[in-house]
Amino acid sequence: MSVSVIMPMFNSGPFIENAIRSVCEQTYDDWELLVVDDCSSDNSVEVVRSLAVDEHRIKVISLNSNGGAAVARNEGIKASSGRYIAFLDSDDRWEPRKLEKQVEFMEERDIAFSHTGFKRVDLTTDAMLSEYIPPEYLTYKDMLYSNQVGCLTAMFDTKQVGRIAMPDIRKRQDYAMWLKILREVGSVYGLNEVLASYTVRNDSISSNKISLLKYNYSVFRDCEGFSVPASLYYLLANTLIRIKRGRS
Repeated sequence: MSVSVIMPMFNSGPFIENAIRSVCEQTYDDWELLVVDDCSSDNSVEVVRSLAVDEHRIKVISLNSNGGAAVARNEGIKASSGRYIAFLDSDDRWEPRKLEKQVEFMEERDIAFSHTGFKRVDLTTDAMLSEYIPPEYLTYKDMLYSNQVGCLTAMFDTKQVGRIAMPDIRKRQDYAMWLKILREVGSVYGLNEVLASYTVRNDSISSNKISLLKYNYSVFRDCEGFSVPASLYYLLANTLIRIKRGRS
């Protein structure tokens, strides 16, 4: 089954080549890579186009205005043709057998939505900072208390889920999307192998803890439609769990 890999890009020149090469080096070869440029002002587009010369499965989509990761990912989803949708940010990487193992995992069990383990690595040194191994499965209720699905490892089956869009919020749109999918399919299943590397960057929006609180609240209040008290309850639960895990 074919896989469409969605990669939003904004001023990613220094590291996007490594991300793209980790897709090109997959042992599973039935894929397309949709790189969606969100109005980069550096050499990102030139880097991608140079790699696409010898790799027809890489496609570049250029947006007319900067809209953020949700807009970029949604444009990629709309342009995709694969049975499965997977995501990889421009500064992250996959292990060579990531797609092979995950597609096999989903097909053997007729799974609609899955994710894998991943490691967090330092941007400068590439040293491993921590490792995440997913549980066997997570329900919608489980995910309300904590987002345990890394965007770089998520994959869903469009035949069962549809070609759905991420909610248009500036951050945490992936979390909102997982909840949206789980309302339909019930569970996300974990392949308990580390098959990706998430790059920890101090300049990312997700590293701004106050900002993160605001976007988490938006997921519950605006995307899930919860009351103010319920939204605050899940926001507090999320925050406490992240602190306990050392990811505050």
